[in-house]
Amino acid sequence: MNKKNDNHQIPDFIEVLSPAGSFESLKAAIHAGADAVYLGGHKFGARAFADNFDLENMKRAIDYVHLHGKQIYMTVNTLFKNEEIEELYDYLLPYYQEGLDAVIVQDVGVAEVIRREFPGMDLHASTQMTVMGVEGAAMLEELGFRRVVPARELSLEEISDIRQKTNLEIETFVHGALCFSYSGQCLMSSMLGGRSGNRGRCAQTCRLPYDLYGSGKKMNKGGEQYLLSPRDLCSLEILPQVLRAGTNSLKIEGRMKRPEYVAAVTRQYRRYVDRYLSDPKGFQVQKEDMQELLELYNRGGFTKGYYLSHNGREMMSMKRPNHMGYYVGKIKEINKNKICFLCEAHIHKQDILEISLPNKEKVELTSPVDGKKGSLIILNAKQIKRLRKGMPIYRTRNQTLISNIQEEVIQREKKENLKGNIIFCIGKPVMMQVRYGNLTATVTGDVVLEAEKQPVTREKIMEQVTKTGQTPFTLEITHVDMDEGAFLPMGALKALRREALKAMEEKIIRQKYRDIPVKMQTDRESVCHMPKRHQIIASVSNLEQGRAALTSEKVDAIYMLGEAIPFEQWEDFSKQCIQAGKEIYYAMPYVFHKKAGREWRTWQELICHGSHHGILVRTMDEFALLRSFWDFDKTMVLASSLYAYNKEALRFYKEQAGHKVRITLPAELNEKELLSLQEPYADLVVYGYQPLMISAQCQTKNHLGCKKKEEKLTLKDRYQKNFYVRNYCRYCYNVIYNGDPLLLLSMQKELSNLQVGGYVYQFTIENAEETKAVLEGRFENKKYTKGHFKRGIE
Repeated sequence: MNKKNDNHQIPDFIEVLSPAGSFESLKAAIHAGADAVYLGGHKFGARAFADNFDLENMKRAIDYVHLHGKQIYMTVNTLFKNEEIEELYDYLLPYYQEGLDAVIVQDVGVAEVIRREFPGMDLHASTQMTVMGVEGAAMLEELGFRRVVPARELSLEEISDIRQKTNLEIETFVHGALCFSYSGQCLMSSMLGGRSGNRGRCAQTCRLPYDLYGSGKKMNKGGEQYLLSPRDLCSLEILPQVLRAGTNSLKIEGRMKRPEYVAAVTRQYRRYVDRYLSDPKGFQVQKEDMQELLELYNRGGFTKGYYLSHNGREMMSMKRPNHMGYYVGKIKEINKNKICFLCEAHIHKQDILEISLPNKEKVELTSPVDGKKGSLIILNAKQIKRLRKGMPIYRTRNQTLISNIQEEVIQREKKENLKGNIIFCIGKPVMMQVRYGNLTATVTGDVVLEAEKQPVTREKIMEQVTKTGQTPFTLEITHVDMDEGAFLPMGALKALRREALKAMEEKIIRQKYRDIPVKMQTDRESVCHMPKRHQIIASVSNLEQGRAALTSEKVDAIYMLGEAIPFEQWEDFSKQCIQAGKEIYYAMPYVFHKKAGREWRTWQELICHGSHHGILVRTMDEFALLRSFWDFDKTMVLASSLYAYNKEALRFYKEQAGHKVRITLPAELNEKELLSLQEPYADLVVYGYQPLMISAQCQTKNHLGCKKKEEKLTLKDRYQKNFYVRNYCRYCYNVIYNGDPLLLLSMQKELSNLQVGGYVYQFTIENAEETKAVLEGRFENKKYTKGHFKRGIE
């Protein structure tokens, strides 16, 4: 663990953490200087389409990493359905025995099982948990987590706050792709195509083209259609600030990337971490190193992400969602089927060059020759009639760079240095001892003979035993104790060396092996205090909707979004609801950064002792905050964004809440899966425009500048399907809603089978009249969806 840091000092423990989507990438990372790697098994990882590791390859990976003295973390960072939670013990057991260092988890139910069943296995909280501040981090520390990967949207100041107020290790992303949505809070891929990001199957809907409309007018500029596509993160130039904020683990994204990418990015971060630690004042990133990173992969340049800015269009790559390459020149002349361009960077034979056409098509060219900067290159080109003078040319593959990475890093096997000594006495078995750190391996071989003709020399012995070949070791013999006139065949010395190196290899990798843990029995059940009949609950986002719900005889309870009312006015609205015979709950925001935490602690007395019946929480930090208020005795309502996909997660939330709690059933489970939870009297959203993305980015600001005015905008995809965007200015975030509202009210038989305790009508973009109509059962002739209630997700 780290010591609490009050002076923005660099943590004692720092690691470069690299992705391993394949065994080749794992080796590339270790060769390039990674301190640790993270990877997925054949199930339950957030990159289901990577070349993940089966049982034997995972054990082989664990052994390889430990052989080289590094750490290995396994992703189990998806949400588990109820039947899958039963598989977890058998799935993890062989990796636990093999010495796996840590498991990265999203699901609190999964964390509960691991904590209970696998003592000594470190728990790392995935960024998919959407931890936004000290409240959530402190709770995870209390629950036994060793490390937190907070939301990517945290500033350096917020990361520093976690460092100062907890003893958790902090892991943050420093390089690679960024999500548009808060990780773990994106249902867009899931709702549109059944491929859930919470199940490792994201279809990258944020990388697709959209147009933005406000008041009937198109808002995005021509050529800017990738409105949800962030640039890739690169923190190399602000590495000192990231470290001083208290980050322990510098995480590189890229389990879907090639080994060359992993090797080169790891090498750069290893190099600059070491440079900074050895000479902080002299830290400076070289231009050619930034160029190398750009050549490997960039989406219109890099962003420093949310470390220094809360949001902004400079973080986005709106013109292109994929690799742009590196600018190398522009077309100078076009003649018949050839183009000529002036090199503004060195060009290498077999480089892939690209020219983008206005209709999003592209022309790819392969350079047949080398070209120095300032020289002219002539290339054969297709679609010549569509090319124009002045069109820019980008290099999307630098063949020399790739070849150098392969030669200098990937193909250069990493070897550990052993020291050894030999006892070579006539009449006794030859003995060899090798040392690695505090480990010692001793082996004996054939009996040493007295030489009949030519005795073995000391030099010959050392020459034979230090030929380590394809083994993962080099060997330095520091002492040979031998008799004069001794002899042994060279084959016997080679066999002795092989046996000694094999013995040391086994000693190294077996250091972390574990015994089989005793499987614990879990028959605990906790009671959820809920009403005996289902309630009609109106979840409203503003006072207009709230007043419509207040006058409806049908409504039993109201969840009012607290952002819509100043804290000072909340008590008056709360009393109006109570006078109308309705329960009233304060609904917390979709995000809970430091500003929200400060406000809530200021109003703690009102939260704990106001006249309202309870609080609706949407994030892990909000749950942790209320849990920390010892005098909070009202009902805590968990929104569906606090995922409870299995009984272990349900049990966790009930026990940790410590008082009355209501569960809102998950939006991604189908009827059969919801039934398997056996959670009577839980709430279910039966109507509403479902939130698909929660984002720190603001569409209004990115296209018109910040107005500090809440409004509804429309996103339109390439199939002309609408999505609605609403900006919430108090805590500065956007929510993207599905254009087709959910409607389950026609399925009364199925709902009764679930014994639903509350039917939640979720009002977001509706006006007062629309809210009233829905509550009265008057549904307009529009397209509705049943969400995942029938189809579910993989």
